Amino acid sequence: MGIITLICILIFNFLYQLYQANRCEKLQEWYERWLLDENFKKDLNEYKMEVRNLVNKAGFKDEGLPFEEPIGGGHIRTMTIVPIDQFPKRVEVIAITITILRTLSAAKGVYKKRMLASVNPIKWLEFLFFLPAIILNYLGLKKESVLSKFFNLIWWFIGVVIIPILITTYAKEIGAIVKRFISCMKALV
Repeated sequence: MGIITLICILIFNFLYQLYQANRCEKLQEWYERWLLDENFKKDLNEYKMEVRNLVNKAGFKDEGLPFEEPIGGGHIRTMTIVPIDQFPKRVEVIAITITILRTLSAAKGVYKKRMLASVNPIKWLEFLFFLPAIILNYLGLKKESVLSKFFNLIWWFIGVVIIPILITTYAKEIGAIVKRFISCMKALV
């Protein structure tokens, strides 16, 4: 039962990451066409939140970049912009140079990497070894924090010392549970 659940989770993760990568690719393609072809009729403003979510879920934080634009009369307006918030804009400096296209491309790469990681057994082990740090990172703490390292040490101590002790202490009971599980599985087949 546990193995089937794990396989289902891995398949779901693979398909989800594939979908996200394909969405990044499609939105990047539409944006490039919209930039180059004035007759491209797709209203990209409808996809502004989707682009923002894809970029954020890929792990790219909203970092402001300095931006200058001429406003006439020899004056220049200086401001800080978040590039992905400028989607969709036809201003070349924002669209290409400052990173809307590069950010979408990088997000697509992140999703492809995650997709491949879902079928990589070494990544599964890494996930198990660093599970506390991953959970704390999800909750907002950095993986490199002292607290994450402390919880990883406790996790490793449990895995290396406590679990083997429990297995040797309760070997007969565990064997009986495994035998019952196998007989139940045979009955189902």
